[in-house]
Amino acid sequence: MFTLGEIHEHLLINGIDKSYTHWIFHGESLAKSNEKPSSSTFDDQSDDEYLRMEELVNDAFRNIGEHADTLMDDLRRNENCHEDLDAERYKALFDDARQSLYPSCPRELTKLSVTVELYSLKARNGWSDNSFNDLLQLVKKLLSVENTLPLNGVTTYDSHLKTIFNLKAILMWGIHDFPAYGSLSGCVTHAQYACPVCAEGTIAERLKSGKKYSYQGHRRFLPINHVFRTQKAAFNNKVEEGRPSHRLSGSEVEAKVIGIQMDIGKSKGKKRKSYGDDSTGNITAWYKRSILFDLPYWKELPVRHNLDVMHVIKNVGDHLLLTILEVKDKAKDDISACEDLKKMNIMKDLWLKEADGKTIKPKAPFTLSRKEKELFCQTLHDLKVPTRHSSRFKHLVNLQTLEIKD
Repeated sequence: MFTLGEIHEHLLINGIDKSYTHWIFHGESLAKSNEKPSSSTFDDQSDDEYLRMEELVNDAFRNIGEHADTLMDDLRRNENCHEDLDAERYKALFDDARQSLYPSCPRELTKLSVTVELYSLKARNGWSDNSFNDLLQLVKKLLSVENTLPLNGVTTYDSHLKTIFNLKAILMWGIHDFPAYGSLSGCVTHAQYACPVCAEGTIAERLKSGKKYSYQGHRRFLPINHVFRTQKAAFNNKVEEGRPSHRLSGSEVEAKVIGIQMDIGKSKGKKRKSYGDDSTGNITAWYKRSILFDLPYWKELPVRHNLDVMHVIKNVGDHLLLTILEVKDKAKDDISACEDLKKMNIMKDLWLKEADGKTIKPKAPFTLSRKEKELFCQTLHDLKVPTRHSSRFKHLVNLQTLEIKD
């Protein structure tokens, strides 16, 4: 008996035996090609197909096929191999190779043979999973009620029940950063309608100096008796009496996006639509119908999108550090912010002041003194954490300029 390595070496050196032109050991019939098949040949085709499925199973489990008879007896008695995964799979496939597709059907139409043939058609013709599943649904309806044709899925072994079942998967929800949230859901995540929950009810104000939007309606999500609702000076000089926005269900969102036409790509001479500008005639927070609504269950899911906390923490943390350390051109508490506070008539102690012909920017309560910045940066510079816990802060902190690299 030769090993596989020896056989491979012999084939590379000597090649295939040139006298072996009729592959009788690889499936070809002993009958010559110019001989007319007898009637018995056609009668035996179903038996050949029946046996071919058993051979496929034996080939797939070569270590089991040689002892198939003994194994099947043990499995039927549930002895010796009740925890052998390959043995259970072998038994399930072997049973499928002998199980008729439906009562009184031709002998060659077994559950396994028809399934293999259908998947072969799918591969040869490049059918999508959706179209293939539709075909299986139709064929299953056309057959008798007692048919064993499986629907689309992946054959999987249940180690607890010791059975083979048809596994299917669904998309429960997406996890992404905020821009990707808008791309996948079809809602606007910037400008006037940036809040996916509030949508058209987003409370936003365009900052004239900062050229950005300010969102100050977040206090309405607090409990009705929360102390922040009555603190006017700390926010926008108003008592918050609003209620949280209604969170739209999947069916309500789908009703809003039906009929929305989206132009894909760029076109010359076409002005980009600004979702926050009423002059464009856009009064909706949705700009496209998400392709995920093609999934029949998508609109029924209570949660469809989640924000990636890692991205949120990093972005918020970066801006907080840059602002507290007053990093030039990167801090959010700049001159334009002070000008907008004056235009909004809030927080007068942070307005720009004139003294001796100079414009002075007041220090915000959260900013650090020079000594505090040095202590803060030195602490990060000397910080030691477990291996692979985080980057080495020593290389990210500049003790001369008291800045932290992005």
